[in-house]
Amino acid sequence: MAFTCRAEERVERLAESFPQPNRLEARTVDVPLASLNSVRDEINEDTEMPRSLRPNGIPGHVSALYTHSKGNFVNVGIEQPTPELKRSFRAAYGPTVRVRDRREQFFPSERGALSPR
Repeated sequence: MAFTCRAEERVERLAESFPQPNRLEARTVDVPLASLNSVRDEINEDTEMPRSLRPNGIPGHVSALYTHSKGNFVNVGIEQPTPELKRSFRAAYGPTVRVRDRREQFFPSERGALSPR
């Protein structure tokens, strides 16, 4: 379980009534999952808009888009992203966005909440 503060304390309280307390893992994260999902949804909506309505520099084709809950970021997969494109995404959506080449091998632990792409 991930919390933005006091993760250990909160998980200890949950463990008291949890059937398998040894399976609980406490993590403190910087950004709540709801905020990450909101950024992911915003990117999804923006990349489906006509080019003239999209934020400057944002392409229309994103081949992978998901929230990486363990890493606490939003992954955006684009074929051969340039440093300029990566900066455009960060400027438009903030520091929780990671733009990577869609052809990169993603680790199994990153196959979390996939968006409908």
